[in-house]
Amino acid sequence: MKKNALRNLFIVLVILITNNFLFAQNSTPEFEGENVIIIDTAKVKGTFRESGGIILKNKTIDDFFIGSFFAYTNNNWIKLAELKFNYFDEIYIQKSTKTLRLKNIRYFAIQREDYGLLYSASINDGDLYIDLRSENSDITKTALPVFDANPNAYVFSKEDLEGRLNDNIEFTAFFPIERGEEHLFKVSVYDPKTGKWIMYGTANLWKTGKETEVDEKGHHSGLKAYTYYAVESFEDTEYEYMVYADGGDLWINVNKKK
Repeated sequence: MKKNALRNLFIVLVILITNNFLFAQNSTPEFEGENVIIIDTAKVKGTFRESGGIILKNKTIDDFFIGSFFAYTNNNWIKLAELKFNYFDEIYIQKSTKTLRLKNIRYFAIQREDYGLLYSASINDGDLYIDLRSENSDITKTALPVFDANPNAYVFSKEDLEGRLNDNIEFTAFFPIERGEEHLFKVSVYDPKTGKWIMYGTANLWKTGKETEVDEKGHHSGLKAYTYYAVESFEDTEYEYMVYADGGDLWINVNKKK
């Protein structure tokens, strides 16, 4: 009986030690401080390659972002970099060093000085992408840069479209247009290198149902170089837009709001 009792006690101790070890392995390390997000790479789908880097993207709606980037190694948080983002979609790239292999790190943390953060993470081509979002944003929706020039402009991302954009932008009016009427629309694109909106071109709609190609203007790098677009009317009338990609072109259907 004593041998059986000792054996059972030994089994219980082994189970407790194993469970405690597994819990310690899977528990998120604490980070002292406010406005911190911790990224557990074990919960991100995909394979982080040996030479892979970490790409941080500023998807917050704020003009200015200052913070710090940390990695958890040897039971300590170490600072990898000071972060300073000046505009939406600006990126910071972190590579492995001789003394720190990013692939071997499970936890990373980002601390912002002033406001809280949200994030989404993904692995693409072996690199870890971390999109940083404002704390009050809807993480289920695509983040969009602010278009201050016109509050009635329609801003969208090509990431929400099926298909590639390579060639032209085509408008079609789905509202009645009287003979002699003209309705002018402008398309702007967001330049991720400068954080500024630039004019892509204009379209003059004069006939219902007629496809009208955008007259390209300004200095830009072609349709496929941009992710974010803003469509606006030169009139006080409010319009609604349906956008889609087809045959490498961007199609914009326009109708008056009811």
